[in-house]
Amino acid sequence: MQLSSVSIQRPVLTRVLNLAIVLFGLIAMESLGVRDFPAVDPPIVSVTTTYNGANPWRWP
Repeated sequence: MQLSSVSIQRPVLTRVLNLAIVLFGLIAMESLGVRDFPAVDPPIVSVTTTYNGANPWRWP
């Protein structure tokens, strides 16, 4: 029997298996130590342009 045919015949079993996978994943994620997460600083992008001789546009 294939997984797709079992999933169609027994939708509750499929939902319980999916819930179990998600639950085990959440438990595993909570049990990870702090050292397993790298300290990453978000990148900061700064763009500066100059237009010599141009006036700034203002809203009327």
